Amino acid sequence: MSTDQANSTSVNPFTTESARRALFALRAFPAGLVSLGAAMTGRHRWAGRWQLAATDSSASERIDVRSPSWPSVFAHSVLSLLIGMVAWFFAFLSGIAAFRGLFYGLITDGSYEYSWGGPAWAVPVALVLATAGALLFRSWLHQA
Repeated sequence: MSTDQANSTSVNPFTTESARRALFALRAFPAGLVSLGAAMTGRHRWAGRWQLAATDSSASERIDVRSPSWPSVFAHSVLSLLIGMVAWFFAFLSGIAAFRGLFYGLITDGSYEYSWGGPAWAVPVALVLATAGALLFRSWLHQA
């Protein structure tokens, strides 16, 4: 094995680390909702400590150093809600696509008589967009 191969950082998207990151993104919506509710009811110090503990498991030693301000907790709660909504949108979209693909014969009558094939230019555009999406996903995996 060459030194380039030994030092390369290849990311396998089907690992427990990638599953943990996906679940973290899905947890962002309910966490943002709870934190936003706590911040709006005057419990922003608790919400800030809870947000910090949820993101960093070794944060329990550093939590009492400084309590986060209300605007900081509010901003993090809103950003968590936004990230969580995007994650849940993609999770539902993936679930619908998988369900419709696996059970295509049960969803439609199975005939292709009235199916729309689309124009010929859609295939090259779809390939370009799929390649761009794959490259974006690969670079996103390598940013950590």
